[in-house]
Amino acid sequence: MANAKTFQRRVGFHWTCVAPATILPDLCFSMGEDGSEVMPSLREEMSREGLCFLRVLGIASDGLYLTHVSPSPYSIQTDYTTVFLSEEDLWMAYPWDCRFQRSGVTPAKIVSFLQAHAQNVRPFQPNTLSQRAERTFFPEESLTALESLILPIDALPELQNIEDESLIPSVEDVKEDLPSHQRVYHNLVHRHIASPTGQQILLMAVVDALMSQLYGMVDQRQALLLQQRCVLVEQVRHWHLLTHQCVVHALFSSGGMNEPCWHVTVGVPSRFLTAA
Repeated sequence: MANAKTFQRRVGFHWTCVAPATILPDLCFSMGEDGSEVMPSLREEMSREGLCFLRVLGIASDGLYLTHVSPSPYSIQTDYTTVFLSEEDLWMAYPWDCRFQRSGVTPAKIVSFLQAHAQNVRPFQPNTLSQRAERTFFPEESLTALESLILPIDALPELQNIEDESLIPSVEDVKEDLPSHQRVYHNLVHRHIASPTGQQILLMAVVDALMSQLYGMVDQRQALLLQQRCVLVEQVRHWHLLTHQCVVHALFSSGGMNEPCWHVTVGVPSRFLTAA
């Protein structure tokens, strides 16, 4: 095997790379009371024919790489989602160049090449119980849609400060120029909301909204149910801090009376509902 090197040393940052779509989570949200409506997974939205394209921006923390992913190498700068990938995820990432674009080079052949490449760059690790025990792994859990709220755009101002503010219109710009809400949706949802920071901001906003409803509640039975939902969302927020699993789906729209708003849905692990 080749000498093991980190992705930073092998490739570096800001290069467009290709990787198998399997490095992206394939978890879908179930919507509706009967769970019949299913939102597409990140893998479905950000990959084509078994491949995804990525650009690593830098190292975040705990060995995770801040990465932009896109279904096409030609839209990596304009249509992408921000994710965190591990060193293991990036073993199969390889710089995208003209060799992959030649006639006869199919997506299946590219995936085979990437899998072989991963075997060459991955470090040798003896398969011992002690080493496996040292690694903390959180498998993805199935989620049930619990809370759906409509939040005013002012409820989530922090989302505009996660990355380059010059690329994102201000709240005032959106209110004065309503068609620009499509641009806000593109810049925020596809770049920020799937990130751990964006997920935490959304979860805290949902808790705040539920608490505001609770303060104005007169019916004691309804107040108790609302309090239980607040506790449940707060449990999900703490669980998300450990796992980084995407649990909130948010859509931006002009809303009623042409007022910009967020449609936010929180997914809860099924075992949380069983315990409750």
